[in-house]
Parts: sequence; C-alpha cells; structure tokens
Amino acid sequence: MDDGSILWDSLIRTELAGRRQPNWLQQDDILFLIRGSRNIAVFLEDVPFNCVISPHFLLLRAKPDAEILPAFAAWQMNQIPAQRYFGISAEGSAQRSIRKGVLSDLPIVIPPMTEQQAVINLALAAKKEAAIYSKLIANREQEIRSVASRILNTNKDSKR
Repeated sequence: MDDGSILWDSLIRTELAGRRQPNWLQQDDILFLIRGSRNIAVFLEDVPFNCVISPHFLLLRAKPDAEILPAFAAWQMNQIPAQRYFGISAEGSAQRSIRKGVLSDLPIVIPPMTEQQAVINLALAAKKEAAIYSKLIANREQEIRSVASRILNTNKDSKR
C-alpha cells in the first residue's frame, strides 16, 4: 500500500459475528492510515468484495452533495502541505498517530469540479507511467543479470 493501492488478494478474511450490520467499505471511500510513520490516504475506486477496516485506518466517506471529489480529497491529503501538517500534528513517540480532530482540521482547498477531475486524471496518468517505468526497469535488470550470468559462467568455464 505504499503507493496507495490495496492488495485485495492478501487481505485477511474472517467471519464477523454480531447483531449489527458491518460498515462495509464502498466505492469512493477514502481510507486514511492514522498510525505509523506515514499517514496516507487511499481512494477506493472499487471494492471487489465485502470488507471492513482495521483500527489502523479511519474511514472517510463523502456526502452525496459534497463539493469535493473523494479521489481529489485523497490526492490532496497525500501532498506535501497536508503531509507536513500531519507530521507536525502527530502524537506519540513509539507509535505516532493522527487523531480524528486533527484530520477534520486539515486545511483543504476545493477548486472547481473540472479542475479536481483534471488533477485526478493527471495523477492517474503519472501512476500508470510509474508502473510502466518500474516494469521497464525490472526488465532491464533481468536482462543485465542474464548477460552477467552468461558472461561470468562462460569466463569461469574458459579459465579451467
């Protein structure tokens, strides 16, 4: 989740007992990591199955008439000004955490919806490009290992 993505297949599955219906995660929810050294927001574009969050997260859900797109809010929470604010406002020494009140006091800029959507599109394009570059780098490293293995094993055999 370092890059803001959830590895859905690696989540712990359990049966929830109790009379109350669980607060299942929904599309367009934001998960905010309140404990630890990095306090990031994760926008849920899709939720493939019923799941709930652990106490390490705070669930943020936009009201239907909100003037801010959830994806834009999550993006803004991950930017340097908000991260600086969380760093200053975090409490605890061994286990740093963000209180709900600190999060609700976060200064948020709300530009027009068209600008919010443009920023989201730009951020998604950058994320896709980063994934492509990571794959290219991994392919190049594999190529170098293969060449090194071939050369070093060939030279090792020729020295005998």
